[in-house]
Order: sequence, then structure tokens, then C-alpha cells
Amino acid sequence: MHTFTLIGAGSVATHFAVALVRAGMQPCQVYSRTERSANALAEKIHAQPVTHLNDLTDDAHLYVVALTDNVIAQLLPDICSQRRHRLFCHTAGSVDMDVFRPYADHYGIIYPLQTLSLQHHIDMRRVPLFVEACDNDTLRQLTDIARAMVPASVTEASSLQRRKLHLAAVFAANFVNHCYDVAHHLLSDEGFDFDVLRPLIEETADKINTLTPQEAQTGPARRHDTNTINAHLHMLMAQPQLHKLYQTLTESIQTLHRADQ
Repeated sequence: MHTFTLIGAGSVATHFAVALVRAGMQPCQVYSRTERSANALAEKIHAQPVTHLNDLTDDAHLYVVALTDNVIAQLLPDICSQRRHRLFCHTAGSVDMDVFRPYADHYGIIYPLQTLSLQHHIDMRRVPLFVEACDNDTLRQLTDIARAMVPASVTEASSLQRRKLHLAAVFAANFVNHCYDVAHHLLSDEGFDFDVLRPLIEETADKINTLTPQEAQTGPARRHDTNTINAHLHMLMAQPQLHKLYQTLTESIQTLHRADQ
């Protein structure tokens, strides 16, 4: 049975840990710089918690680096030290595979195209995974692991393709969720609960199962309804950041739909 060690104990690491265990791999250790986080995930998957990189075992088959993008390169020299010949992967959308090159011989990426939160359970078997590796043998190994986690959707993607996937995901998920947050605040100011928007949100998401996003687009920007747009902008005059956001999104929608006029 293959063994794995997780470097990180956040939301991505937690979902990966559960999926790897379900796929039949044996957990060794969970590293986090905070004892509480390391203990929480290690207890969940019956692994050893560690809070210092020099306490990492050298014997795991796979080391999964599930850290924030800006610290991966900083910590890799210590993560890979004394275990250069082991198999390494990271899970980030925007970090190049070659970040491993100076420190490891067998490395790659398993990138989940999904928003993952500690507070929300998701079935990882439904999450598309994108893999990349430094050579064909490593690619085969990482692909086999990914397919054990997600039998239905594993695709090879280069670092450039993965960065584009991540960029698209930011627009489709992070920016959309920010707009939910803006809507939440606007409703709260008038004493309304966010739940009044849930049917609208669900219908908007459901439509793209049968329509392209461009076909599904509605609203005053899509209709070029200048009176409504100007009224909305007037309502946002006291909130310049939201005023600018509304104007930018409106202009973007109108640019894409200008041919419909």
C-alpha cells in the first residue's frame, strides 16, 4: 500500500487527505506550522502530526504540498531535503511545476478545479483533477493516484493551461462569490435576508446546464437599459468602489453583447 505525507492542513489538504485515504493510500504524517491544525487533520485521518519540517519522515511514497501559493517555493528546500528521490506534487493552480526542479527528481501537480472550504463537505470523487509531471513515469504514477481519487475526471494539463484554468476559476467562483457578498451587504442594509436571492442564484446556475453563459445572460446591461443602469449607479454614488465595480461589469457585459444591438 502506498503511503503519503501532507504538507499543509488547510481546506485543500483536508479534502485531499480524505480522498487519498478513500483511494486506499496510507497516511503517514500531517505537517502544519500550527499544532492545532496539524492535530485536527492528523486525528481525522489517523496520521502523525508534525509542526517542524525537520521532523518529516523520509519514507513516504508521496509528499503532497498543499500550501498557499506564496510559501511553496520558500519551504520546498526543507520539504525535499534528504528525500529528493521520493515522489512530490503540489496542488496549486498558479505555481509552475518547475518550482520543484532544484530540489526533487520526481515531481508534478495534481490540481483540483473546485472551491474547497473546511466548513463545507464536498465529494472529491466529483472534482475534476488536472495532472502534470516532470517525466512520463512520474506522470503515470500521479495519474494513477488521481484516478484512484477521482475515477471520472482526470486530465493532463501543462503549467500554462493550469494557470488559465485557475484564472477562469477565479472569475467563475471567487469573483462571483464576492458579488454574492456585495449583494448580501446591500440586502442587509434594507433588512432583507440573503435567502431571498437563493432561488435566483440557483436558477442562474442551473441555466448554464442547457445554455451557454452568453445565452443565459440577462439584466439591464444585457438589455442596454440605460435608465436602470443610471439609477443603479446613482444609488451607489456614496460607495465609490461598488460604483466602479458595477460600471466595470456593465461595460464588460455590453462589450460582449454589442453585436446584439
